[in-house]
Amino acid sequence: MFIIYCQYKPLEALMNRSLPLRLVVVAAVSAMGLSACGGSSGSSSDTQSTSAAVPSAAAPSSAAAIDQGVWGAVQSSGVLRSCAVDGLLPYSSSDPKQPGLEVELAGALAKAMGVTNETVWVGTWDGLIPSLTSGQCDAIIDGLFITDERKKVVDFSDPTWGSGEVLMVRKDVDGISSLADLKDKCVGALQGSVTVDHLKAAGLEPRIYPSQNELILDVGNGGCDAAYLESPSAGWALQQDATLDLKIVDSYKSDEIFFEGIAVDKNQPVLLEQLNSAIASVQSDGTLASILESYSIPVYLP
Repeated sequence: MFIIYCQYKPLEALMNRSLPLRLVVVAAVSAMGLSACGGSSGSSSDTQSTSAAVPSAAAPSSAAAIDQGVWGAVQSSGVLRSCAVDGLLPYSSSDPKQPGLEVELAGALAKAMGVTNETVWVGTWDGLIPSLTSGQCDAIIDGLFITDERKKVVDFSDPTWGSGEVLMVRKDVDGISSLADLKDKCVGALQGSVTVDHLKAAGLEPRIYPSQNELILDVGNGGCDAAYLESPSAGWALQQDATLDLKIVDSYKSDEIFFEGIAVDKNQPVLLEQLNSAIASVQSDGTLASILESYSIPVYLP
């Protein structure tokens, strides 16, 4: 077990639980603006290369490409097309100066696979899976948590990292320490995220927002009582804009840790095998830990 210590305090309560996992609390704080939580504005036709070119694997014959499915096409082109949402930091952004941890991970994985990554920007979070299944990209590498519901339509790689969920409220708000306290109150969640399902399972009917930025700003302006977010998203927002009159509810503990995986279309075993091998490589050589550290967010490694 190893720990990289962090001065990021709002999520200390979340991190202080005893779990059979290797905890990596990432530490380096970057000087970035509120655009870190900006809304989605990208088009699915826009692409961006996120890793240095490396010699691609030998191109297979056409028959071999058919046998290897999507992986055969990736080998032939030398490019892995990964879907992501623009303006969804700390996960993804088209800004090359702060591309997001998932875009950087996509580049590292592609390099380990002997190809390059090309990001296919999807307009909204709930458009990720349809973009994958319609063939616009080869994989989703953008903070997509592994759930049984999603497994019905896509296959997942081995887990890459995990996190919990938090409640965010205005600093002057007291009396909200659990989801039960939100009965008859407004609680917001990001459209298409697992937080929506978790709130509904708790008997709540969340207000749905198309982007993180709109959700966080509405809570800050008093338009909604609380935001229910993945801990990296909430932590990033507070780190990047000290003027936000918001806080994380320290007394609230997420029931479990949710793990992110890379989604691919159904029946692509060779591509999954290649991705799992690349994941193991970036985990063992410290590349993944280094990427997470650069975004200064607390996450769990499996």
